[in-house]
Amino acid sequence: MEKIKELLQQSLNIDFIAATLSNPREKDGLKKVKVRPILKKGVLLFQCEEHQNNQVFHENCDAAQAVSVRIYGKVSPDADGDKNSKIHSACE
Repeated sequence: MEKIKELLQQSLNIDFIAATLSNPREKDGLKKVKVRPILKKGVLLFQCEEHQNNQVFHENCDAAQAVSVRIYGKVSPDADGDKNSKIHSACE
């Protein structure tokens, strides 16, 4: 999980396209997290979309909040906790 956290810290910038973390080992609770950049009043934010049971929750965060609280804090700290992780950047 530390590798995912470091990759997100480096990638969350204006060139970032999207990230999807899904299919966790533990099936209860959070099922998927999607992150995408948005510009709100000229400020770069990241919309975190959390799929939990049959509900979807959205929150707009800055890069630090998106990594530390919304993504890293919600997903199991096990490095292999997610079977599917996709991160897309315009720099690829």
